[in-house]
Amino acid sequence: MSASSPGGPARDGEAFFVVRAPDPDRRAGTLLLVSTNTYCAYNNYGAAAAAGIVTTRGSFYDRARVASFHRPLPAGFLSAYHCRPGEAPSRQSPYAGWDKWEWPFVQWAERNRIVLDYAANEDLERDPGLLSRYRLVLSVGHDEYWSQGMRAALDRYIRAGGNAAFFSGNVCYRNVRLDLAGSRLILEGDMDGGALWSHREGPNQPENRLTGVSFCYGALCPDPVPYTIYHPKHWMFEGLWPGGYRPGQFPLMGCIGYECDGCDVEWTGGVPVASHRDGTPANFQILGLAPGRMPGYEATVHSSALFGRDDGFTPWGRDLRQGAAVLGLWVDGGTVVTVGCTEWARHLDDPLVAQITRNIIRRLTS
Repeated sequence: MSASSPGGPARDGEAFFVVRAPDPDRRAGTLLLVSTNTYCAYNNYGAAAAAGIVTTRGSFYDRARVASFHRPLPAGFLSAYHCRPGEAPSRQSPYAGWDKWEWPFVQWAERNRIVLDYAANEDLERDPGLLSRYRLVLSVGHDEYWSQGMRAALDRYIRAGGNAAFFSGNVCYRNVRLDLAGSRLILEGDMDGGALWSHREGPNQPENRLTGVSFCYGALCPDPVPYTIYHPKHWMFEGLWPGGYRPGQFPLMGCIGYECDGCDVEWTGGVPVASHRDGTPANFQILGLAPGRMPGYEATVHSSALFGRDDGFTPWGRDLRQGAAVLGLWVDGGTVVTVGCTEWARHLDDPLVAQITRNIIRRLTS
């Protein structure tokens, strides 16, 4: 769509809708949760909200605290956009949107005859029983903004035996409230700490308890770095490295980038294990790890939010600038798998990444 104002240039935007499965009683295999909250939070198209709560620029990164879903998405969120001469795309479009992560994943799934149903983030609040009809729930790409109702619905589903796979990063990092009647997304706190799910004086519900990992212990990685796989005989890696590998030498696979989620780690015999000091579930198993760095400002935000200290360190001396993407899983009724990285879907042309993804989906839907 294109809109113009008197004396001003035309401005392009995009709109979309998510079609849920038509038969609510059928037993499907896999549900992909589209990260619509994150689209809304990053959308800087026009005013952020209804009259009375209007900002000059619309995203949470432009000081908005209430964002309306009733806005077009800037060009580049839903499909690749090539600028006209003298034009610039939305500066937020590289960080959110269907085109970056979900669409590559869906194309790969369709080529591999993996049938997916779809739902928006808000559907977890509109229909808390929605998940019970699926064996596996997927999060793909950049899935940052979660509400209490969303978390509660997924928690119940997992504890009742449902499975979840997070092919995503920066997951459930910030706390929002969904105003379903007003079709608005409301940030619960401020961007620099107060809205974090793990904030000690806020929700104090570390996302580790849901996903096994957290951006607070993760990394911002502009350069691709491979995972080291520390348990290559695990079922997740079936069909890989058929020629074997040398004892004491762990195989490498895939690569990470952009935003990564990790956990507090201890090393035992050269192998990383979760310390569980950070809310990570007691039976969480680290299968692979890729090191990365967190910028100093973010590390300080995290140490302040989690521990009330402004030095970027944990009380037990860990430097939060030294992070990682952690690939692992845990079980509590159902199985939860996490890859700890936003960029997984972009590497599905890598045969190793593709095989691991097939193994996860096959195992968790059988």
